[in-house]
Amino acid sequence: MSENIPVNNKKASNWTDDDIVKWSEGAMSIGSGTNEADLLAEAGKRADNTFQSLEELQAFLTGDRSEETELPEPAPVDDTIDQLLDEEEGETEPTPVEVVKVEEPKVEPKVQEPTASPTASNSIEENLMKEIETYIEEMKPGKSHFGEEGPMRQVKLYRTIQAILRLEGTSFNKMMNYLLSKIKDHRKGVFGEKYIFRYMSQVKLADDQRKNFERFMSLLLTTCDSATRAQALKQVDLELVMKGFKNSEMQQRVEAFYSGV
Repeated sequence: MSENIPVNNKKASNWTDDDIVKWSEGAMSIGSGTNEADLLAEAGKRADNTFQSLEELQAFLTGDRSEETELPEPAPVDDTIDQLLDEEEGETEPTPVEVVKVEEPKVEPKVQEPTASPTASNSIEENLMKEIETYIEEMKPGKSHFGEEGPMRQVKLYRTIQAILRLEGTSFNKMMNYLLSKIKDHRKGVFGEKYIFRYMSQVKLADDQRKNFERFMSLLLTTCDSATRAQALKQVDLELVMKGFKNSEMQQRVEAFYSGV
């Protein structure tokens, strides 16, 4: 049986990620160019980890690993961001609020005028910016990904875009401009066509959500340069792009944003 297994005679540093995975699964054997120790060291370097044995590498790749060896999840965002990321694209009903009656003290009450919190919106924007920056750093060309990390980060990018589309007023415009500027800065790198859709066949999204992601990313890629945005929009069917997003307010915000170009 062993003669049917391909032999890789390359040095460990020249093995591809797929080669390492195949070796861990017994579908590829080591040739004259390297040995097990060097391959384990190379896999550890790419995964920012340490593997003492083939069994440890196998456990890592199959997801059966302890907290100490887990790949880092993207930085957590606050509860408000989590709520935005978890919402579906359809219209949402307001959540009923339980009103608790509080007895007034038997003194002359001091009336305090309600004030808006200027930091609430800023906090959401800052966390969304961090999510985008994390994606750029972790998905940049040349960075290796093991297991579900790549597809997971692309899903997180889609959820971040959803959260931006649910912002209102100046917050929405600010974050759209920020996202477009980052895409322009990295247009030939992490946001190039070669990289932005590389895990789409593996992402855990429903078919309609995958289409929404692909269409909206294509819109962003086409219009990321403010200098050519007006001309680029002539090639875009905004109605088709937003067709899969059931939230009418979301559609109106995008259309209003681009109508001002």
